Amino acid sequence: MHSRWILTLLLGMLFGGAAGAGAVYLLVRPNGSSEGMPPTRTSTDHGFPFLKGRPRTPELEDGLRVLDQFVGTWEAEETLLPAERTPVEKRHRVEITAEWVLNRRFLLTRTRHEGGTEGFALRTYDLEKKDYPYLTFNGHGGFSQARGRWDETTTTMTTEGTTPEGYTSVTSYARSPDPNTFQNNLKITDERGKLVFQSQGKATRRVK
Repeated sequence: MHSRWILTLLLGMLFGGAAGAGAVYLLVRPNGSSEGMPPTRTSTDHGFPFLKGRPRTPELEDGLRVLDQFVGTWEAEETLLPAERTPVEKRHRVEITAEWVLNRRFLLTRTRHEGGTEGFALRTYDLEKKDYPYLTFNGHGGFSQARGRWDETTTTMTTEGTTPEGYTSVTSYARSPDPNTFQNNLKITDERGKLVFQSQGKATRRVK
């Protein structure tokens, strides 16, 4: 069951932040506890410095425009490769829906696994750091943050996140020549560099 909801999150991260999926899996224990999660912040110390009111400058618009390519409904096929947390290779399907919300300042992604597990994520553009913050959530109470960078030359979005426990997740999403197809790869390692989770797959946009 746990491989299903981590998969749902990591696929949702294609459009809302992939690195966060692995962080949620490693931070939220099988019994649903949140042991190891960062302390709760107050409303005045929300921990998200990129959430500042910004005028819609041409630079901000250019950054947000990169996210347009992820809008739509997608069907994803994912293979969980042998690793410490997933010793047996598995394949899954997930439906992904991504749309603009809040005056086109955030990309909201909803994911539904073939077994019914759901999750959602928010992505936006950080004008100061020139990257893409990701906030991810799931129905088990999991929450995670990560940041991504877009490489126009290789048409690849690469995200990275590190948990308080020292786990590091790196995900790359490479757009194929067909703008309706992305290939993705995810690796999660512990503080010693040991591989604990790995997956690869493809997402295809439904074209009307």
